[in-house]
Amino acid sequence: MHIVHRFATPAALERWGDDPRHREYWTEYHRMMERRGVSVQVAKLEMRRRLTLIGAMMIHKGEADGMLCGMIGTHAAHLFFIDQVLGRRSGVGHYYAMNVLVLPRRTVFLCDTYVNVDPDPKQICEMTALAAEEVRRFGLTPKVALVSHSNFGSSDGHACFTASAASVARATSTSATLTSFSGPSRTRVPPLA
Repeated sequence: MHIVHRFATPAALERWGDDPRHREYWTEYHRMMERRGVSVQVAKLEMRRRLTLIGAMMIHKGEADGMLCGMIGTHAAHLFFIDQVLGRRSGVGHYYAMNVLVLPRRTVFLCDTYVNVDPDPKQICEMTALAAEEVRRFGLTPKVALVSHSNFGSSDGHACFTASAASVARATSTSATLTSFSGPSRTRVPPLA
């Protein structure tokens, strides 16, 4: 894994403009985005002040394997630059989020906790397949539980989508254990830790 330069202070970010990579990055960003209205001046400015854009460019150029972003600002603001520079994998229709909880007795993966507010069955299937693929990269066999956002009947959301997506996912998946919970559940859930 590559260690990336940290911009911990305004002074460090100011020095970034003197870094030889700054010109290389803004030039590449301008080349990528000039047909979408990003001028040379905007490319220079954004590459100087947008840490998520700098991190995305480091990944794009193979200088980093990943980045942490989103400490300040909205999720959408960070996703905007990630989409511009990195985009989605070919054949993937939407962005999804996956969080990993490394607990004392097990590891739990939680998907799409904040990207898609109300995913349809197709999105749930796509997210489930992508998540199972990533879980396998950790050397684990995925066990998937599709859970609607309903909280003991207090939500009138689309819990039926979860059941529908589970049916489709079962039909298309060959290597993941899949369970779905749609609607109110009175089942006692064991503690995560």
